[in-house]
Amino acid sequence: MYLKQNLRFLLNEKQISASELSRRSGVLKQSVSDWLAGVEPRSFPNIKKCADILGVSIDELVFLDLNALKKAPPLEYVNKSSF
Repeated sequence: MYLKQNLRFLLNEKQISASELSRRSGVLKQSVSDWLAGVEPRSFPNIKKCADILGVSIDELVFLDLNALKKAPPLEYVNKSSF
């Protein structure tokens, strides 16, 4: 799971604090703080609320390494002969 890393990455990208995410999403600040500390989520509806505020899907927020994706070259630059 990439929740901890992705939350940090997206909060930085969107230039909002954990407190602001909590306020906008209605999710307890302690829950957001726990996720940032690496605690696994117990409520996927709360993850969905935060994902919506951050403009990503639950899958993107939890299961994809968004930082690595951002660093990857666009598909048009990938050498098609390597496939």
